[in-house]
Parts: sequence; C-alpha cells; structure tokens
Amino acid sequence: MLVRTANQTLLYDAGPANSSFDAGQQIVTPFLRSKAIDVVNYLIVSHGDNDHSGGVEAIRRNFQVEALFVSQSGFFPGSRTCDHVEWEADELRFSLFSMFLLSTSNNASCLLQISGPEINVLLTGDIEAIAEGKLMQLSLPIMDLISAPHHGSASSSTPGLLNKLRPDLVVVSAGKNNRFGHPDDEVLARYQRRHSRVINTADHGAVTISFGWIKQLSLARETEKRFWH
Repeated sequence: MLVRTANQTLLYDAGPANSSFDAGQQIVTPFLRSKAIDVVNYLIVSHGDNDHSGGVEAIRRNFQVEALFVSQSGFFPGSRTCDHVEWEADELRFSLFSMFLLSTSNNASCLLQISGPEINVLLTGDIEAIAEGKLMQLSLPIMDLISAPHHGSASSSTPGLLNKLRPDLVVVSAGKNNRFGHPDDEVLARYQRRHSRVINTADHGAVTISFGWIKQLSLARETEKRFWH
C-alpha cells in the first residue's frame, strides 16, 4: 500500500518473493517509478510473513529508504520497531504501533493510523481476534477507510471491532481464487450489515483513493480494462 502526501511517500508492505518471482522488483518498483518516486521516506513492514515482507530487499536496492519499521527487532538490518512512533506531515498525523510488539505472530503486525481534516484511515496488517480485542480498548475514531485485517480472514474483522470503527470503505487485499478462501463470506456479510463498502483487489485490481475536498475512488479494472477482465 502506497500512501502519498504533498511531501511524503510511505510504503506499507512490499508483497511476496520466492525463487521465481519478486513482487518488490516486478510489481512495486515499476509502479513507484511510474509515479516518479525516487525516495521512500517510510517503509513499514507489517510483519515477517513472506506475502508482506518478501519484496522489501528489492525496494531497498532500488530506492532510497529513509526509515524502515518492522514488528520484530532485527528482522531487517537497520530497521526499527513500530513502538508507538508518531509524526506529522502535510497536516496529517501518523501513528505507528503494535498490539503485541516483538512477537512473531500475525497479532504483532504494525498498525498505521492516519488522521487529519476529513480523513481517518487504519492499516491493519494481519491482526486477528486477540489483537482486535486490545485495539478496541483504544480511543479510535470512526474510520473512512481500513484495510481488512488478515485479508478478510474468518479469524479477523470481529463484530466488536467493526462496531467501533464503522468503516465507510474497506479494502481487502486478496489474490484471485486464493487457496485460503479470503475473504470469508461471513466476514463480508458483517461489513455489509454495517453498510461498509468492500473493495476486493482480487475482483477490482489496484485501488486508488484520493482524499481532498471530495473523496475519489478509482479501480484499475474499470479504468484500465484488459480483454481478459
């Protein structure tokens, strides 16, 4: 997920990598270059699972990364943990934190809250019910946008959390016909019952959301149609 303000570029996770494919090199790098990005001010790796962290080294090779944050100390050389790190940029406040710092589990994912005039966003990594329970204890606003925790898995998006956040828009990061069955049908039903709009990358491709006087939503499979769509 790429987050851009007038003077800041932030990348949250970098996709998977294996011996034959590297999302950081083959997907994320070309996309960032298409946006004329040379410097990544903040690179946040939600946690160590390969589908989130595999492409990180390619990003570090190809771009100047000014700050790297991870959920577990020492996971990448020169990285810092996401232990309640806060900063401001372009009238927005950024808060980086974890419910279970230094653990290796999904529940240790680095969470990123972005807030400012007319905007509240929460990126959730792969947190599951136990971390969601702790998250509910925090003072959080109603959200304009969240990423569906753990790709919309049945282990996440608990009713209590959804009642607290009441997100207007939810983006599910999932692959087409993925073997995990993400997103779960009951999870989708929970969002629908709360009138949240759900966008699934498996169905809609890349999602672009612009916040300003008017919130704008662009879906790659509508704006950049291919014959196989």
